[in-house]
Amino acid sequence: MNSSKFFIGTFTLIFLLSFVQLPGNKPLRIKGQLQNCPEKNLILFYENKYGDYETDTIHLDDEGRFILITEKVQSPCLASIQKNEIQINDLFIAPGFNLTITGNAKNLQTLYKSKKITEKTIPINNYRVMLDSIHLNRKNKIERLWLAEKEFLKSLKKEKELEDSVANVVLKQIRNENEYREIFSVLLKYESDFRQLYNLLTYILIHNKDYTYETAKEFINSNFDTEIINDIYNEKYFISTWYKRTMSYAYPKYLKYLSLKNNSLLKNKKYYTYELVSKEYQGKIKEYTLWQFMRNGILISENLKKLHTYKMIISPYIEQMTIDYYIKDLNRTYAKRENYLLSEFSGKPAPVFKIKDINGSEHSLTDFLGKVVYLDLWASWCKPCRAEIPNLKKIYQHYKNEDRFALISIAVSNGYNRWKQAVEEDKPGWLQLIDENDFVNNHYAVYYIPRFILIDKKGKIVSMNAPTPSQLENLYKIIDSKLKK
Repeated sequence: MNSSKFFIGTFTLIFLLSFVQLPGNKPLRIKGQLQNCPEKNLILFYENKYGDYETDTIHLDDEGRFILITEKVQSPCLASIQKNEIQINDLFIAPGFNLTITGNAKNLQTLYKSKKITEKTIPINNYRVMLDSIHLNRKNKIERLWLAEKEFLKSLKKEKELEDSVANVVLKQIRNENEYREIFSVLLKYESDFRQLYNLLTYILIHNKDYTYETAKEFINSNFDTEIINDIYNEKYFISTWYKRTMSYAYPKYLKYLSLKNNSLLKNKKYYTYELVSKEYQGKIKEYTLWQFMRNGILISENLKKLHTYKMIISPYIEQMTIDYYIKDLNRTYAKRENYLLSEFSGKPAPVFKIKDINGSEHSLTDFLGKVVYLDLWASWCKPCRAEIPNLKKIYQHYKNEDRFALISIAVSNGYNRWKQAVEEDKPGWLQLIDENDFVNNHYAVYYIPRFILIDKKGKIVSMNAPTPSQLENLYKIIDSKLKK
């Protein structure tokens, strides 16, 4: 496949690599006003040079005005400003930037429509504002991943052409002598390229039964830049958020999918994806991806035995690592998880929450003593959480007449209005609560969602990582065994 319309020559790439870590430490300034914002504090998220997230807190006054001055941002990168339902994503920041952000932040939609982002010397954020404006005005919003192949590729090509066109318009607005022009030109290209690859790989994984080993590879090679595929482990791509997202999620799944097409026996080989990444990947992205795998694996270990067993499994992969940052982070994460499990583990009393339902009535966990309780921790903005609703409804119907069982959904890290809207849309029949004061978030160690917790009749934790609603048969067996006690 031909390369993108963005041409990046050798000089540009050398320029980029020399620019990733800039001399000096100019402060980043972000100021503005977000009217009607329901939050008093927002969080600025951005990546450090290892791809890990750093944060800064933005404090808003009663009128929504704010100013943040920080020297923590070391190089140009993409960032986001978030808190519950308020989100400003794909924000370009860099040392020395003076950003002004305004908008009506009553909710996500009003902010999406009204936000303005300006910078005195380099209007790079016009890229996201222009794209959002175009998407907002489009009448036909489609879930392209579920289209037939021909229509999917047509839609993806159209989106890629739009991104390239908007990028070219924005880059023409930036003076050639601007110190950040080249690096943002490259970053825009890589973000667009790897967002496209992520979609192509995801399409294959969703429609896996429609492809053979050969046709899957041909699909990718025919519709994506083969020069990038052949050089995909090159560290120059690491500045792209979408590159890291693709390489740590979609690409390993794709490699595993291809392997299974050749040898179906590998399906039952646990941690085979780790083995694939260790064998196939190279350089920094290899260590980054293994770090992501292992950190997530540590965080979901639900008891000390499983955590210690997992440590033995991942030790050979940690020994291969050379980047000290990842090794130290894994050790810290492991120690933190181990300390948590020592104090909060299965068989201990579940932390007693007192939180409100959609009508404002307060409910306590103690109200459900004598019942087996299945907690569903979710948020309105979490697509995987919402995808579990059909199976949650099956669970509710299955135990509808069982007085000794309670299904409770608790929204965490969620704004009230978006939560209420989601509940009205999904129409669940069971109890819906919201964790407005972060009690559940903090005391139940909610490192990720969706999260499912099972509590026995005495109010003691059975599992902090219970089977998901999609694992109905296994879940029913565990619940039924606890109902008999």
